[in-house]
Amino acid sequence: MVRMVILDDSLPKQLEHAAGPLADVSITWTGTDPDALVAHCRRQRPHVAIVNVDLLGPGLQPDRRIAALKEETGAELVIALYTFLRRDDLEALTSVSRPLRGPVSLARLRSQMLSVIVRHMLDDDDTAKSPPPVEVGPPRFSSAQLARLMEIQSAVDCECPNHLSELVSSLSAFEAYARNCENRSPADAKIHADLALFTAQARAIMERALERIIEHEKIVL
Repeated sequence: MVRMVILDDSLPKQLEHAAGPLADVSITWTGTDPDALVAHCRRQRPHVAIVNVDLLGPGLQPDRRIAALKEETGAELVIALYTFLRRDDLEALTSVSRPLRGPVSLARLRSQMLSVIVRHMLDDDDTAKSPPPVEVGPPRFSSAQLARLMEIQSAVDCECPNHLSELVSSLSAFEAYARNCENRSPADAKIHADLALFTAQARAIMERALERIIEHEKIVL
């Protein structure tokens, strides 16, 4: 399972109310003190660190502060949350992290760390020698339904239906891509089959999340 730490004051509150998109991620630390974060990461290295740039304090430029924190935490991926940054600082930040302007939805966060999640699922599979037997059904939403959900206006002040439908659409596209990749050997066929299976599992999870928000907001497709 992917381990994640969060240096932010509002994101943990979001997770208290709706952790669905990140339900299969292990959140090992949350807080607002960079020193406490580093101390925790020395004991247990995270795979993903979500860092609010504003909490790092004055001093070095944002990209240097994030680069230093990435080295100290040992995180594979740092997602840097920001509110306002100069264009030059934002471009520099992109070279050492994945910057996201906050506030950000949990579904969008998951989409940004999906490559790490899939990689660790594959690592777990290498240990187990074979993927777990999981039944995954066909897509629950048509392309037309997803396209409508991408543009629909939510009944509340959020864009969860839009982001979730975009994520489901992307996962479905990659699932199909993996199933149709060229195979030069049995090993190629095995890895592509595994990628398609894991992506189908992720797609099924996010489809359930999308069904929940559709039911909650009484959206008629």
